[in-house]
Amino acid sequence: IPDGTRLRGIDGFGDRIIATADGGTILFWDNPFDKARRRQLELKGELIRIDAGQNICHAVSDSSEIISIDLALQAKVFDFNAEYSGYYGKVRIIDITTGPTAVFIAVEKEDGRPGAFTSSKGTVWSERELNYKADGVWHMFEKIPHSISYEELSESFVLHCEDGTGFHLPACSHCNYVT
Repeated sequence: IPDGTRLRGIDGFGDRIIATADGGTILFWDNPFDKARRRQLELKGELIRIDAGQNICHAVSDSSEIISIDLALQAKVFDFNAEYSGYYGKVRIIDITTGPTAVFIAVEKEDGRPGAFTSSKGTVWSERELNYKADGVWHMFEKIPHSISYEELSESFVLHCEDGTGFHLPACSHCNYVT
Protein backbone atom coordinates (compact mmCIF):
# COMPACT_ATOMS: atom_id res chain seq x y z
CA ILE A 1 0.00 0.00 0.00
CA PRO A 2 1.48 3.37 -0.95
CA ASP A 3 2.75 5.45 2.00
CA GLY A 4 0.11 7.68 3.55
CA THR A 5 -2.75 5.94 1.72
CA ARG A 6 -5.72 5.11 3.93
CA LEU A 7 -7.74 2.11 2.75
CA ARG A 8 -11.50 2.46 3.07
CA GLY A 9 -12.56 -0.99 1.80
CA ILE A 10 -11.08 -4.11 0.23
CA ASP A 11 -12.48 -7.19 -1.53
CA GLY A 12 -11.52 -10.03 -3.86
CA PHE A 13 -12.51 -9.47 -7.48
CA GLY A 14 -12.01 -12.26 -10.02
CA ASP A 15 -8.42 -13.29 -9.39
CA ARG A 16 -7.47 -9.79 -8.22
CA ILE A 17 -7.70 -7.81 -5.03
CA ILE A 18 -9.45 -4.45 -5.28
CA ALA A 19 -9.58 -1.67 -2.69
CA THR A 20 -10.83 1.86 -2.23
CA ALA A 21 -8.66 4.55 -0.70
CA ASP A 22 -8.79 8.26 0.09
CA GLY A 23 -9.27 10.79 -2.68
CA GLY A 24 -11.29 8.63 -5.09
CA THR A 25 -8.47 6.12 -5.51
CA ILE A 26 -9.06 2.53 -6.58
CA LEU A 27 -6.15 0.13 -5.97
CA PHE A 28 -5.71 -3.22 -7.79
CA TRP A 29 -3.41 -6.13 -7.10
CA ASP A 30 -3.09 -8.99 -9.60
CA ASN A 31 -0.91 -10.73 -7.03
CA PRO A 32 -0.87 -9.85 -3.31
CA PHE A 33 2.94 -9.64 -3.44
CA ASP A 34 3.02 -7.12 -6.30
CA LYS A 35 2.90 -3.36 -5.97
CA ALA A 36 -0.63 -1.96 -6.21
CA ARG A 37 -1.76 -0.33 -9.43
CA ARG A 38 -3.96 2.68 -8.90
CA ARG A 39 -6.75 4.34 -10.79
CA GLN A 40 -7.82 7.84 -9.84
CA LEU A 41 -11.52 8.60 -10.30
CA GLU A 42 -13.10 12.04 -10.65
CA LEU A 43 -15.66 12.02 -7.87
CA LYS A 44 -17.61 14.59 -5.89
CA GLY A 45 -17.02 12.67 -2.67
CA GLU A 46 -14.80 10.11 -0.97
CA LEU A 47 -15.18 6.37 -1.57
CA ILE A 48 -16.71 4.75 1.50
CA ARG A 49 -17.70 1.17 0.61
CA ILE A 50 -16.84 -1.50 -1.95
CA ASP A 51 -18.33 -4.89 -2.80
CA ALA A 52 -17.29 -7.26 -5.58
CA GLY A 53 -19.54 -9.70 -7.38
CA GLN A 54 -18.55 -12.31 -9.97
CA ASN A 55 -18.10 -10.00 -12.98
CA ILE A 56 -18.58 -6.53 -11.60
CA CYS A 57 -17.49 -4.60 -8.55
CA HIS A 58 -19.41 -1.69 -7.05
CA ALA A 59 -18.27 1.09 -4.76
CA VAL A 60 -20.09 4.11 -3.35
CA SER A 61 -19.02 7.57 -2.29
CA ASP A 62 -20.19 9.75 0.57
CA SER A 63 -21.76 11.97 -2.12
CA SER A 64 -24.08 9.14 -3.22
CA GLU A 65 -22.14 8.22 -6.33
CA ILE A 66 -22.17 4.58 -7.44
CA ILE A 67 -19.05 3.33 -9.19
CA SER A 68 -19.24 0.18 -11.34
CA ILE A 69 -15.94 -1.52 -12.22
CA ASP A 70 -15.79 -4.37 -14.73
CA LEU A 71 -13.19 -7.17 -15.00
CA ALA A 72 -11.21 -5.07 -17.50
CA LEU A 73 -10.95 -2.52 -14.65
CA GLN A 74 -13.00 0.08 -16.51
CA ALA A 75 -14.97 2.30 -14.12
CA LYS A 76 -18.26 4.15 -14.63
CA VAL A 77 -19.57 6.72 -12.16
CA PHE A 78 -23.33 7.12 -11.61
CA ASP A 79 -24.51 10.10 -9.55
CA PHE A 80 -27.65 8.73 -7.91
CA ASN A 81 -28.97 12.07 -6.61
CA ALA A 82 -28.37 13.91 -9.89
CA GLU A 83 -30.23 11.20 -11.81
CA TYR A 84 -33.10 10.50 -9.40
CA SER A 85 -33.67 13.56 -7.17
CA GLY A 86 -36.87 14.39 -9.12
CA TYR A 87 -38.20 10.89 -8.41
CA TYR A 88 -36.95 9.87 -4.98
CA GLY A 89 -35.61 13.09 -3.47
CA LYS A 90 -32.03 13.20 -2.25
CA VAL A 91 -30.60 10.20 -0.43
CA ARG A 92 -27.42 9.44 1.46
CA ILE A 93 -26.06 6.09 0.32
CA ILE A 94 -24.83 4.12 3.32
CA ASP A 95 -23.65 0.88 1.70
CA ILE A 96 -23.81 -1.29 -1.41
CA THR A 97 -23.80 -5.05 -1.93
CA THR A 98 -23.80 -7.32 -4.95
CA GLY A 99 -25.79 -10.55 -5.09
CA PRO A 100 -26.00 -13.20 -7.83
CA THR A 101 -28.69 -11.37 -9.83
CA ALA A 102 -28.99 -7.89 -8.32
CA VAL A 103 -27.25 -5.01 -6.62
CA PHE A 104 -28.75 -3.28 -3.58
CA ILE A 105 -27.98 0.01 -1.86
CA ALA A 106 -29.00 0.96 1.67
CA VAL A 107 -29.85 4.64 2.04
CA GLU A 108 -31.11 7.27 4.40
CA LYS A 109 -33.74 9.45 2.72
CA GLU A 110 -33.84 13.21 3.12
CA ASP A 111 -36.83 12.85 5.50
CA GLY A 112 -34.64 10.71 7.81
CA ARG A 113 -36.28 7.39 6.95
CA PRO A 114 -34.44 4.27 5.74
CA GLY A 115 -34.57 3.10 2.16
CA ALA A 116 -33.29 0.42 -0.18
CA PHE A 117 -32.91 0.46 -3.95
CA THR A 118 -32.18 -2.39 -6.31
CA SER A 119 -30.73 -2.70 -9.80
CA SER A 120 -29.89 -5.61 -12.05
CA LYS A 121 -26.71 -3.97 -13.43
CA GLY A 122 -26.16 -0.84 -11.34
CA THR A 123 -27.48 1.59 -13.96
CA VAL A 124 -31.27 1.72 -13.48
CA TRP A 125 -32.48 1.75 -9.87
CA SER A 126 -35.89 0.94 -8.36
CA GLU A 127 -36.98 1.60 -4.81
CA ARG A 128 -37.77 -1.46 -2.72
CA GLU A 129 -40.55 -1.01 -0.18
CA LEU A 130 -39.55 -1.66 3.42
CA ASN A 131 -42.89 -3.01 4.58
CA TYR A 132 -43.38 -6.32 6.36
CA LYS A 133 -46.15 -8.32 7.99
CA ALA A 134 -46.01 -9.33 11.65
CA ASP A 135 -48.89 -10.98 13.51
CA GLY A 136 -51.15 -10.35 10.52
CA VAL A 137 -50.50 -6.57 10.51
CA TRP A 138 -48.44 -4.63 7.96
CA HIS A 139 -45.65 -2.38 9.29
CA MET A 140 -43.03 -0.06 7.80
CA PHE A 141 -39.41 -0.69 8.78
CA GLU A 142 -38.09 2.52 10.34
CA LYS A 143 -34.52 1.80 11.49
CA ILE A 144 -31.60 3.38 9.62
CA PRO A 145 -29.18 0.63 8.53
CA HIS A 146 -25.42 0.92 8.91
CA SER A 147 -24.71 -1.72 6.24
CA ILE A 148 -26.24 -4.17 3.77
CA SER A 149 -25.15 -7.63 2.68
CA TYR A 150 -26.31 -10.58 0.62
CA GLU A 151 -27.12 -13.71 2.61
CA GLU A 152 -26.89 -16.89 0.53
CA LEU A 153 -28.69 -19.15 3.00
CA SER A 154 -31.93 -17.13 2.90
CA GLU A 155 -31.27 -15.80 -0.63
CA SER A 156 -32.02 -12.30 0.61
CA PHE A 157 -30.40 -8.93 0.99
CA VAL A 158 -30.18 -7.83 4.62
CA LEU A 159 -30.16 -4.32 6.06
CA HIS A 160 -28.09 -4.42 9.28
CA CYS A 161 -28.97 -1.90 11.98
CA GLU A 162 -27.02 -0.66 15.02
CA ASP A 163 -29.13 -2.58 17.54
CA GLY A 164 -28.59 -5.94 15.82
CA THR A 165 -31.87 -5.83 13.90
CA GLY A 166 -31.77 -7.29 10.41
CA PHE A 167 -34.33 -6.49 7.73
CA HIS A 168 -34.45 -9.19 5.04
CA LEU A 169 -35.33 -8.36 1.44
CA PRO A 170 -35.88 -11.66 -0.44
CA ALA A 171 -36.81 -11.81 -4.12
CA CYS A 172 -40.52 -11.63 -3.21
CA SER A 173 -41.23 -8.03 -2.18
CA HIS A 174 -44.24 -9.18 -0.10
CA CYS A 175 -42.05 -11.56 1.90
CA ASN A 176 -39.81 -9.03 3.73
CA TYR A 177 -39.14 -9.90 7.37
CA VAL A 178 -37.28 -8.70 10.47
CA THR A 179 -34.79 -10.67 12.59
